[in-house]
Amino acid sequence: MGAGASVTADSNGAIRLQTPSRIVSAFLNLANKPHHAPLVAAKTQWKIAQPFVGANGEVSTNEQELLQMLHDPVGQKHIGTYAKKIMTSETFFCWVEIKEFREAPSIGYRKSMAKLIYRKYIKNGSTMALGSITSDLIALYDKKIAELEANQGSSATVDFFDPLMANIVADMCQNTFMRFKVSPEYDAYKKDLKDTYNKVTIEDFEYLELLGSGGFGRVVHARKKSTGKHY
Repeated sequence: MGAGASVTADSNGAIRLQTPSRIVSAFLNLANKPHHAPLVAAKTQWKIAQPFVGANGEVSTNEQELLQMLHDPVGQKHIGTYAKKIMTSETFFCWVEIKEFREAPSIGYRKSMAKLIYRKYIKNGSTMALGSITSDLIALYDKKIAELEANQGSSATVDFFDPLMANIVADMCQNTFMRFKVSPEYDAYKKDLKDTYNKVTIEDFEYLELLGSGGFGRVVHARKKSTGKHY
């Protein structure tokens, strides 16, 4: 794929994006590139891992664990490789493009992204049709895209794809992540994760005092419970 995306207009004045987004390009390359740790000065890094809990304080669910993986470079690499192996990558690509849609800097760009996602993953006969999408969802987005054209993109709010996002996260979890968790690739992922990060949580430390605060956060004096060392 090309390094840059071009934008053209068809005979009706509709904007078309000619190449996949930069975020999708990056995701496509995850499985083919060796993982490089963010801090190159050391092979092993310390990572403060916040526990994943729901709104009511319930324990982590499989969907939450999957989303945590998708926001970590090590997790992205392994789940991306596995999805490619079992041919479920299109759902992950759609998830990434919806994330880019939500972060679009303007209504015009968001409108273009919405139409691209619709043509690519949703409409009947789309090139990367989602296997889990229902006829009700297709009908919903047929209507939403028609409204989008009528109101010049003003309906392309950040929650435009929320119904679709709920569907694809459930699909990624059931048809990829659950299979990944019982595969040898999951063991390789856990080993890679351990080799990359020494994971600790805030519960591993005893808070002693606040030393200072500023634009980048707070500096505190704490003691690691297991070793007694002060930080």
